[in-house]
Amino acid sequence: PNVSLGTVYVRFKEPNVNDVLNAKATEVSYSIPSGLLMKEFNNQSWDFKLAAASAEFAEILRKSYWAKGSKLDNVLELVKEIMIETDSPDIIELMSLVSKAKQYENQLAER
Repeated sequence: PNVSLGTVYVRFKEPNVNDVLNAKATEVSYSIPSGLLMKEFNNQSWDFKLAAASAEFAEILRKSYWAKGSKLDNVLELVKEIMIETDSPDIIELMSLVSKAKQYENQLAER
């Protein structure tokens, strides 16, 4: 579903008006569809995706409010996708860390 993330409001006055102080301001608004971000994310560079995966991983580990609904499996899948684009040591290290966290998560779930 394409849900709106929010609305951006812009208010401005025409710059060519003689009396700017008394000129009428125009306000426009634009809705931001959530699908826009997904399309844009898929077009980002591997290092941007790496930063996003690292940030989400950190939020999951600290049980952040902002990571509600996030899963290590999703981070792992993203890191695997990034590995197709590059074999950077940073990605290999993140893959190792996420895999270990996933392993511990599974061990804790079995208890």
